[in-house]
Amino acid sequence: RRQPTRAEILDGLRKVIAKAGKLDQATLRYYRSAPSVEQVMREFGSLYKAYDEVGYVPRLARERSLNRRTEQNVENHVADATLNALRSQGHDVRYEKHTTTFCVDNWLRFKLAVRSPWLIGGHLPYWVARWPDGFPVDFLVYGRIERAGTDLLDFHIFPRGSLVAGTYTVVYRHGQTHFGKYQRADLKSLLSIAETASLDAMQVDGMVGDSS
Repeated sequence: RRQPTRAEILDGLRKVIAKAGKLDQATLRYYRSAPSVEQVMREFGSLYKAYDEVGYVPRLARERSLNRRTEQNVENHVADATLNALRSQGHDVRYEKHTTTFCVDNWLRFKLAVRSPWLIGGHLPYWVARWPDGFPVDFLVYGRIERAGTDLLDFHIFPRGSLVAGTYTVVYRHGQTHFGKYQRADLKSLLSIAETASLDAMQVDGMVGDSS
């Protein structure tokens, strides 16, 4: 199937705005003739960058819109650093920017998410994570930042099965994490996971520790 060009995607987005008066993931999925969310994100890297191209301002509170852009900028920075670190260790790594998903050595998959907090009553922050339900991953790497901040507070590295897919789960509230055993100060442990996972795969294949 032929992939639409950048110009065709932009034209499709403008037609959706003309019909629906708005532009978001649900609206794009409603119109079969519209570009898919995946096509838009693959071409532009994020929906927000596509919005800018067509001059659309999403119906979000201004602060939330700015926060999401900040989250994406920090995600890009962390993704670049992680790619470089894994490749320096000799791993074959592919990164899908539109899903923020890494594939290491053609089998280990993890998704990166950087999020600022939601607010209770406008002032009590809490952070929520959502395990992806549209594609399989082995780990969700979840970084926390303050609202409109750029400094990473910590990471949680969730293995498959630790969160319910497609459901928002509170990770951190009232100054403490709900998942202490997955909390990390940095991503050094993720690099260790990549090394250990590769070793485990070799053991499963009978390539390590096989005395026969």
